[in-house]
Amino acid sequence: MKIMRRQIDSVVVLEIEGNIVGSWVRKLQNQIENLKGAGINKIVIDLKEATSIDDFGMSIILTAIKEGGVKIRFSNVGYRIREMFDRAGIAEIYDTEEKALESFGGDYSQMRFREIKTRRYARKDTYIPTEFWFLNRDGQRILCNATIMNIGSGGVFLEYIDCYSELKKLDLEELQPIELELTIHDYLDLAGLKAKVIRLDRQREQIGLGAEFTEVRPEAREKIIKFVEG
Repeated sequence: MKIMRRQIDSVVVLEIEGNIVGSWVRKLQNQIENLKGAGINKIVIDLKEATSIDDFGMSIILTAIKEGGVKIRFSNVGYRIREMFDRAGIAEIYDTEEKALESFGGDYSQMRFREIKTRRYARKDTYIPTEFWFLNRDGQRILCNATIMNIGSGGVFLEYIDCYSELKKLDLEELQPIELELTIHDYLDLAGLKAKVIRLDRQREQIGLGAEFTEVRPEAREKIIKFVEG
């Protein structure tokens, strides 16, 4: 089972591919718990590429719905999975992702169109060590270690950042224009990637940092795309 995550305004969309069965279901449970912990309370689970779900998968979904703290909508639910949802009394099912987004009360259709048009939104959940440099307010070049929690051709999301004290001194407005220089180890083995901080998530137990690539060599971007799609 693969889960691709993207955010549209205040809503996070989880696209699930494959079978929602067995121990793989814990992956979905962890995603939902992490989003709740980060203060995200609107989730669309898109099941267009999901093929089946077992009783354990259903129990995890029902628990997430009943526990509250987050509103979950489902889109593109296939016939077999929909039968199980109907028997379980899950009502928040929508034919398309757009309708699921709009059920939260906003007009997300144009926003989603712009997001699809401007960037490749497929991402892959990972646990890859990385290091990055950034300049602090005094112009000092600071080296940090971190873990890439997800990556796409457009950027990365980092946690387990060991220079937390340096980041804590900066507010979000100061961080927005900051550029990072990343080196990614293990599978990708890439260096010299430039990225701009676009999001700082302080609500997590481990501070989260979202960065958008600003300078990536074509061969490096292609390597990332193949990694994500593979």
